[in-house]
Amino acid sequence: MPITLTKLVSKTADVTIAFEDGDTLTVQYWPNRINEETFAQLQIIDGISDARTVDAMLGGFKSLNGFLVDIVKGWDLFENDGITPFPITLERLPEIPIAIRSQILWSILGDIRKNQKAPEAS
Repeated sequence: MPITLTKLVSKTADVTIAFEDGDTLTVQYWPNRINEETFAQLQIIDGISDARTVDAMLGGFKSLNGFLVDIVKGWDLFENDGITPFPITLERLPEIPIAIRSQILWSILGDIRKNQKAPEAS
């Protein structure tokens, strides 16, 4: 049965990150939104560890945040009131520790790799 591109990229998946204290963070994301542009963002993010300048490093973090804004649909992360969902925006993501944002990124990428199916022989 045929499918539209809109329907294809609207499919979601979830990853859950467990922390040492028993807390968890569940992130819902769009795996099929990873395309050439988002893949290019990943290459910039990967350059963070090799960044020799502050500007290069900040560019990598901006790419990380842009990737998360493009891919994450929702999560069970809340403001300190415990009621209001923490927004997934370029303005607010820098408030989340880098280690947590990186863990979200690698959990999503690991989930995508785990769920890839090998092409069937014809």
